[in-house]
Amino acid sequence: MTGDAWDMFEVLDHTADVGILVRADTLDEFFAEAARGMFSILHERTAEGEAVVHEIRLDAQDMETLLVNWLSELLFLFESRNFVPREFRFSALEPELLEATCVGTAVELPAPGTEIKAVTHHMLRVEYTSDGWEARIYFDL
Repeated sequence: MTGDAWDMFEVLDHTADVGILVRADTLDEFFAEAARGMFSILHERTAEGEAVVHEIRLDAQDMETLLVNWLSELLFLFESRNFVPREFRFSALEPELLEATCVGTAVELPAPGTEIKAVTHHMLRVEYTSDGWEARIYFDL
């Protein structure tokens, strides 16, 4: 897959929710792009400032739940610590396990953007196709 790291997702309109369509060649890129897509909705400006690092470890029963848990954890860090990640390093990423180091910055809130209440399982299916990893992810607004 080619292109800038910030253009491998597409925002999808939905009645009471908003969603993203994520595509990537590798699982690492896929989880990073899902996070970037969510943050493109949450926060409209580039976060600047001193680097902040958060370590994340998650277990789940399947890939869909792992993806929801990943985005939910990042949403929690945004809401509780004003954290906007910019870089993702995965030390483990399997269908039921994720270990990542997230580097970003803390921003002053309220930040311009859309408030996301929750990451949903609504119509979520993670697929590996001939073009790579793909999923539609919807967020409750």
